[in-house]
Amino acid sequence: MEIAVRVGKDGNTTTLYEQGSIVVYQKQFNVWVTKREHVFKLLPQQELPELRRNMKELMLFLGSCKIFVISSIAGIPYLILEKSGFNVWEAEGNPGESLDEVLEKEMEVALAKTQILSIPEPIDMGNGFYRISLCGVQKLGNGATSKQVLQPFLRNRRFYQLEVLCNHIPPWLEAEAQSGRLKCITEKIETGELRVLISKQICEE
Repeated sequence: MEIAVRVGKDGNTTTLYEQGSIVVYQKQFNVWVTKREHVFKLLPQQELPELRRNMKELMLFLGSCKIFVISSIAGIPYLILEKSGFNVWEAEGNPGESLDEVLEKEMEVALAKTQILSIPEPIDMGNGFYRISLCGVQKLGNGATSKQVLQPFLRNRRFYQLEVLCNHIPPWLEAEAQSGRLKCITEKIETGELRVLISKQICEE
C-alpha cells in the first residue's frame, strides 16, 4: 500500500501552499521507503481553472495512490481530492511518526466498510427542521463516520434546516460550504460543542 505525504523543506508535513514536495511512501519489509517524489506548490488566490489544473497535475502524479497525508487542508483542494476518491488524513510533524498510524486507520476504515452499520439518522423536529449529535453517534461505537451519517441526508432529503452538534466541523462539510452548495452557521454552545446550522443555498419547498 502506498501513502502520499505533503512534506515541507524541514521534513515535516505542511500545507499545499508552502514550499515542499509530494512524497509517496511504500512499506517494504516493515520499513517505509520513498517510491517517488514531486515538487509541488499551490499559490494563494489562484483562479479556479488554474487551481483545478494544478490539482489534476497532483492527482496524475499520485496515480493509483489514493491515501494523502497533509498538515491541514480545506476548501476546493480538499473537495477535489475527496470527490476523486482520495482518503485525506491530517497529521503534523515527521511523516515517519504518522505513516503507521494512518495505515492502521485505513485498515479500520476498510474493515468498517465490510460490516453492516446501523447508521443513525437526524431526528425530525417538524416543519423541515432536523437535529443530530455527531458526538452522540461517536459514543455508539459503531464506526459510522460523519460523512456516512450526514451525506445521504443532505443529498437526498428535503429539509429547511439541519442542526448538527459536534466537536469540530468535518473537513468535507466545510468544503461543501465553501463551494456554495450548503450554507453553514456555526456557534459554540455552553457544553463546549459546536452547533452547526445547515441549510441549502436554494431552499426546497
